[in-house]
Amino acid sequence: MKKAVFHAFTAKRHRQPEATKLLALKAIDHLIDNYQLQRLEALGRNDNRVARITAASLGFRGEGVLPQHKRHNGEWNDYFLKSITR
Repeated sequence: MKKAVFHAFTAKRHRQPEATKLLALKAIDHLIDNYQLQRLEALGRNDNRVARITAASLGFRGEGVLPQHKRHNGEWNDYFLKSITR
């Protein structure tokens, strides 16, 4: 099974959200169509509400939360996991 991971993040001052969303949708289509991926995952900090909403708007479906998945600035953070599958 081929899969890829899409790290979801958002800038605090995002000036062109629609352009970025369009670019992400094209990248997702390209990956799925040209690399025959069975699964594409989105992973991001669970406390980043905008990243969760953005991933959902791109077609990723929620799978759950990974408790204490990564350490950042000395603290462990929970991450969400969403995916697109064929």
